[in-house]
Amino acid sequence: MKLQARLAKETFEISIELLPELDGCQQLEVTLRNGELEQRYYVVLLGRQNDRWTLRLDNAIEDFVISRAEGRSWVDWKNQLFPIEISDYRRRSVRQTGSQAPEGELAFKAQMPGKIVRMLKSAGDRVEAGEGVVVVEAMKMQNEIAAPRKGEIVSCDLEEGASVSAGDILFTIG
Repeated sequence: MKLQARLAKETFEISIELLPELDGCQQLEVTLRNGELEQRYYVVLLGRQNDRWTLRLDNAIEDFVISRAEGRSWVDWKNQLFPIEISDYRRRSVRQTGSQAPEGELAFKAQMPGKIVRMLKSAGDRVEAGEGVVVVEAMKMQNEIAAPRKGEIVSCDLEEGASVSAGDILFTIG
């Protein structure tokens, strides 16, 4: 998965690769790029309780809280509060093209394996760009998958609790 994050005043490109589980915990290889600087981290998700995350980052145990307030996301780490914005490249490119988003039906696929937690829309519902359609749990995180453009949900044949694989179609918008 490729993301872009703006933390405080710096922008990072983030690549995340799933690794085999370690003692029942999800492992990730996370690569951060900021201009010419590239850093690679091996992360183990040790636990999550609501907004609090516990990770093993290289050999150190780190706790942090990710929260939303006043329409913004914040990371509270070591009693310091940092504003953060995260976007994936696919959503960012749809937002940048705006009304030039592709016409016709567009299938939105799962980027990684997960479980359907909640259906927010169903076939026949009208949606606006950025409006949530389905919530998928992957790597012990719940991700709201949004409509990439304004339109009508043409198909959404998922059931809550169902498992999806990377590449499975989550919904089609027309």
